[in-house]
Order: sequence, then C-alpha cells, then structure tokens
Amino acid sequence: MRRQDASLRALRGEEPVRWWNQPAPLSDVAIAAASEVEQYRRIEVLCLPTVEVAPWAVVDVVHLLAELLDNATMFSPAGSPVHVVGGTLRDGRILVDIHDGGPGMEPEVLDQLNARLNGQAGLDAGETTTSGLMVVERLARRLRARVALFPWGDAGMTSRVILPGKLVRPVVAANPRLKTLPRGR
Repeated sequence: MRRQDASLRALRGEEPVRWWNQPAPLSDVAIAAASEVEQYRRIEVLCLPTVEVAPWAVVDVVHLLAELLDNATMFSPAGSPVHVVGGTLRDGRILVDIHDGGPGMEPEVLDQLNARLNGQAGLDAGETTTSGLMVVERLARRLRARVALFPWGDAGMTSRVILPGKLVRPVVAANPRLKTLPRGR
C-alpha cells in the first residue's frame, strides 16, 4: 500500500513523503526495490557497481527499480528468475539492467513505449497495461535518468536504467585501522 501511495504521489508530480538521510550502496537500493515486489523471491541481484546513491535520490531510485522489477515478475513465466546486473559507463553514469524471460513486445509497441518513457510523449493510462510505466516515466524525469526497454535473448525483455553520475559516488571504504587504534595517553 505504501508503494501504491508513492506511485499516486509520483503521478501527481508530488515529492516522496519518505526521505533518506545518508547515501546508500546501489546493491542495497536494488535489494530494497526487490523487497517491495510481491514475487521478490524470483529476483536475483547478481552484480552491481560499488557506488552509493545520493541520499535525496535513494527513495526515488528504489521506487523506480521496484516498478520495473514488478513488471518483470508480472510478465514473465511463473518461477522464472529475474536478474539485476549493472555497470559503470565511461562518463560516470551507472547502468542497471533488469532481465526477465517474458514474452517480449512487438517492435512498434516497444518503440512507442521507449519514446514515452524518455519524455518524448506522455504516457496515458489507457495505452499501457500497467500504471507502473507511467510512474517510471515520472520518476526517471525527476531523477534525470534514462529508461529503455528492449528484447533480451530469444525470449525476454530487458529494462535498462541509466542513472546520471550526479546521483552516485564511489563507495568510500572505511579504514578499519582507525576503529582499532587505542586512544593515546
């Protein structure tokens, strides 16, 4: 119900009511997104870059990924895995791919959805099978992220999210020696 409320707020152009007060590792963000999906057991977060998401963007990135993960589990065969993988692009942007084994889409429909997901035309509830894609479009716009859908393998789809470099930073590993040094006398 919380995600449904957050989706309605996003569709109305409102800011989220929850906030995060510190950066969060992208892997934790992906796991949090998976936990918001009814069929979360099918989702496998395999490999993501070691970066942190800016505090102000954590809630929206979790929500965006949750909507895409929900679609992936909903439109792929029951019991089949949904994989989350990612990488860092040369310019510092972060790529997150969600692969499923669903039936795919007709190329014309895919082209129209991709144009709309990236702000070239608004998504209309009557034209999509799920309001989730309308939410994804609004969240991507707010984050200045890019989202694209394309075929994956012989059967399946990939939802690709490209997060701008300003949303992430490399994880700064704490120096464990600093925690174990005795206090001076």
